[in-house]
Amino acid sequence: MAGVSLVAALGAVLVLTRPQGPATVAERAREEAPAARVAGEPPPAVDDEHAYAPGSPGAVAERFLRAFWRAHYVDAAALSTGETLARCQRDQRAGAELPPEHAELYRRVRVFREASRYRLERVTVTELPPTSDGLARKLVLGEAHATGPSPDDARMVESRRGQRLVLVLVDGAWKVAEWTATANTPAPDAGGAR
Repeated sequence: MAGVSLVAALGAVLVLTRPQGPATVAERAREEAPAARVAGEPPPAVDDEHAYAPGSPGAVAERFLRAFWRAHYVDAAALSTGETLARCQRDQRAGAELPPEHAELYRRVRVFREASRYRLERVTVTELPPTSDGLARKLVLGEAHATGPSPDDARMVESRRGQRLVLVLVDGAWKVAEWTATANTPAPDAGGAR
């Protein structure tokens, strides 16, 4: 009887700890790892994480945007909920299911996305009425400022675009529930918006 209980317990542990959802452990590792680089391609950007208090709505919004724009969808999904979480999961699946003839283009796009710096500036945080489930909500408005090398000729380009995010407090952590871009503002002397 003890042997049967041990086998049943081990089986339950294996079933409960296997990867869940559309991504296997290998797919997650491949997606989250920095894109492979070839000689002459730019290195990943180093982010400044000190603009906002850790875990605050502004910090979570900025980390989410950076992860999403760099195609680090597992990280973005961990910072989101609801339809925004579903969007991250759809984009992750789409990247994993690309046909082989598009793999090099996707790798190259990721290299330049990872080499770009993303900051959320001019942030305002406003309290919103709670959800119907009683979850606290905050509205984060800001301007995303992106700077990075152009894939065409490696010159530096930048853009600014308004961002609107609604965050909800889920199990003690802020999560992005809604996200939309607002008006686009070209940066002065930037050589074009991205």
